[in-house]
Amino acid sequence: MKKWMTTATLLLLIGLGLVPTAKGEETIRINVAFQESVTASYLSEKGIKVIHEFDSISVATAEVTAEQKVTLENDAFIKWIEEDTTVQLTAQQKDWGYTVVQSQHNVDKGKRYTGAGVKVGVIDTGINKNHPDLKIAGGISFIEGVNSYDDPNGHGTHVAGIIAALDNTIGVVGIAPDVELFAIRSLASNGYGNQSDIVAGVDWAIKQGLDIINLSVTTSQGSSALREIIEKAYEQGMIVVAASGNSSSSLPSNTEVLYPARYPEVIAVGSIGRDQSRSVFSYFGENLEFVAPGDGIYSTTQDSLTDKNDDYGYSTGTSMASPFLAATAALYKEAYPELSNKEIRALMRKNAYDLGPAGKDREYGFGLVKAPIKQSPMPNEPYSDIVKGSWYESSVRQLIEMQILFGYKDKMVRPDQAVTRAEAVAMIGRALGLNTPQTATVYKDVPNDHFASGYIREGTNRLWLYGYPDGTFRPGLPMTRGEVATVLKNAYEIQEGKENPFSDVPANKFYTPAVLGLSKSQIITGYKDGTFRPNEFVTRAELAVMIVNLL
Repeated sequence: MKKWMTTATLLLLIGLGLVPTAKGEETIRINVAFQESVTASYLSEKGIKVIHEFDSISVATAEVTAEQKVTLENDAFIKWIEEDTTVQLTAQQKDWGYTVVQSQHNVDKGKRYTGAGVKVGVIDTGINKNHPDLKIAGGISFIEGVNSYDDPNGHGTHVAGIIAALDNTIGVVGIAPDVELFAIRSLASNGYGNQSDIVAGVDWAIKQGLDIINLSVTTSQGSSALREIIEKAYEQGMIVVAASGNSSSSLPSNTEVLYPARYPEVIAVGSIGRDQSRSVFSYFGENLEFVAPGDGIYSTTQDSLTDKNDDYGYSTGTSMASPFLAATAALYKEAYPELSNKEIRALMRKNAYDLGPAGKDREYGFGLVKAPIKQSPMPNEPYSDIVKGSWYESSVRQLIEMQILFGYKDKMVRPDQAVTRAEAVAMIGRALGLNTPQTATVYKDVPNDHFASGYIREGTNRLWLYGYPDGTFRPGLPMTRGEVATVLKNAYEIQEGKENPFSDVPANKFYTPAVLGLSKSQIITGYKDGTFRPNEFVTRAELAVMIVNLL
């Protein structure tokens, strides 16, 4: 049995309520997935009440009797059935969180990114339609019998203010005050709702072409319907952000973030306090991607005890951290409109401020999310040796834009030049979002101030790569295709492959498992003659293409 709640409240389980029909029969809400060519009309023809029909996935929500449920469970036209569980909330000045996340908080509005042109949806209790510090572009309610997306609870309005409170002379200011803000009401005034109403909200966001959605709700168990709709949203290019979850007691070291944040398509966000340490209530784990301010956050709200529309208040929880990330993603979307959701995600990882142990860790993920900095305009073509229309052009340009690949002082990228061991490790480290300063290493030929010393040390500590028996790393030595494959496999934890399509990759070589694994994952390819040429040097362009394939 599953239950949703905002991460600002305790995680509690509640029973699934049965509703009596006009005939006195008890009914239950279920999600129904159809086989191909079958639609919700199939249920209607059987006299079953359809609550939601989702356009983006072949699923509908229906109200059925126990007898009808059994019939559907044995119907060949039905793929699966799951109970529709109940959901519940998780829990002009610049809040402390604003100054931590927005790197240019003291810069005039015209000189920083504001989210202009980006569409952001808040799936929550609605948004206060009349709050003077919020401008809502549109919205919808999926609460049965309620047509308005106005917020009677205050939680959704608080989340919305963190994202998009206007930069005016009153109240607070959001991280991305110029986004197009959409209110998607899927939770009732008491903070409860049906899981299918969350799915309906995501489905609506897909149809409206929203760029980003924020989900400040959690559940301890996954859901087939939710998983499918989130996969569809991500496939369509949407950035999906969710709170990692709250706990009222201390968490064990092997804990994991809650759903939907645990899904790989979702950016899981935990909470930190003013001292930038993990909030004691914040769930963490391998799937945690970022942290953001979530302790004592001041924002817009809706106080049911007053008849005013200009309420403000403090709230605490990962519910508050999640919209900081969603808003920051909007700034990246404005700054880099040509990048995909996956590429923006990778860039945010790279630019995060590392907290805790070096690199990604269970308590802080990649670190504290940071807003992009608006730079002075650059020349249209800073590098003259990128051949337009070449096989590598898009990959090289993408990594330059993401600040993973850098050119030389002579304004040349040298795409056909063999990549050195130091260059390769630095590119891979940046792609993985490691913010590692120059430092001492165990290698006698890598000085502390070497541009790649931090990445070399981190790669060695993480067992991606190794030096030589004489205690050297030889940072200027070119890397072979076999060596690069091995480092990529180790760094990205690619599973080893078994099928060998290459005539020149023997079974007993150190690089063979890596080459076969990356080939199976379509990260690397061989040549038309069926060879891989593992001992040939890798060019900078070739490595760029491999890294883009891994993003």
